[in-house]
Amino acid sequence: MKKIPFWKVKRELRRLGRGTLGAPAAAWEYLTLTKRYDANAARQREVYAGAKPLGPEVAIYLIYPSQGLLGSHLDMLRHLNAHDISPILVSNLPLSPDTLATLKPLCTRIIVRPNIGYDFGGYRDGVLSLSADLQKLDRLYLLNDSCWVIDAPLSWFNAVRNAGVDFCSAASHEALIRPKADNFREVDWRYSSDRPRFHYASYALAMGSQILRDPKFLKFWQKIRLSQDKSTTIRRGEFGLTQWVLRQKCYSHAEACPTAILDREIAALDDATLDKVARTLLSPYVPELLAKRDEILEIPVSTPQGRTDRIKIILAAVAAQGLSYALPLYTLKYRDFQFAKKSPVWLSQSGSDTMIEVLDSLPGPMGQQAAREARLLRPKMWPQPAI
Repeated sequence: MKKIPFWKVKRELRRLGRGTLGAPAAAWEYLTLTKRYDANAARQREVYAGAKPLGPEVAIYLIYPSQGLLGSHLDMLRHLNAHDISPILVSNLPLSPDTLATLKPLCTRIIVRPNIGYDFGGYRDGVLSLSADLQKLDRLYLLNDSCWVIDAPLSWFNAVRNAGVDFCSAASHEALIRPKADNFREVDWRYSSDRPRFHYASYALAMGSQILRDPKFLKFWQKIRLSQDKSTTIRRGEFGLTQWVLRQKCYSHAEACPTAILDREIAALDDATLDKVARTLLSPYVPELLAKRDEILEIPVSTPQGRTDRIKIILAAVAAQGLSYALPLYTLKYRDFQFAKKSPVWLSQSGSDTMIEVLDSLPGPMGQQAAREARLLRPKMWPQPAI
């Protein structure tokens, strides 16, 4: 067995170490967690056959059904079925016999596993379960239930097919320099996939046949180090997969909801739409930007400063957190985007109010299902917004 280079161990100690006790624990996890999981996998996992045959396009759909099986889970599976995509459902929580009975007619395979390695641990089990079939597939999708799937004129799956690239996502993050809230007017809108933390968002990814036939792709999944630390999982998994694709230098890549052209689109909005987009802006991880936004909203949008500042604060929020989080109204209603992030529903009360307002305004059964579930996921201590 190939030895792990000592520099990698030192790197993990620096990145994961948390004091004198944290560093040894981090090193132990880095060195052994994946091996321990693989050694016990046969006892830890349950695999069930579903009714759907394995076709040329397959989706690994990772769920964490802490509230039980939801209507949106079934919406995604039916959506995959309608697009002739074979679903391999991976659950990071146990499923009851009744739930399995509901899922089997919609799935090709169901894998129930312990929540080790978060979504990338589940993706890994799904990919490894396909190791004998990867060479035959036309496309593999990775999806998880951190988002709701929403009705759209053009589905993301058809957008991926139309894009004709080897690696396609719904959206990207970290392609722009993060501005400070006090300097939002100086937001630097130079989109670049060369930035060190650039990555394609892992809630919706698609890989074409050229990648699937590359032996190094399977090796990536075999060798990835699982972690029980969420930020480490994001770095090794979400960042790591994107960076693996970019390092090959032979694969084309794109996002279905492009960020680079957003500055021109926002600048072209009429005053009323621009004001509405600014008022539904989300900034769950940088609340200082929302405080600045609230100041800006006191200035009439019809004035040069009111209009310019609204444009700048919108772009600053996207640069700081990504299109998926910052602009639910704009992406879902003006871009016909198909994914709505769930976490804003519980990260802040004002963000939750905004997210539910946006979801309530969406036409179509999947959008309305998302609005109902948003109220279920909203913390009970907060009053429910009016219907």
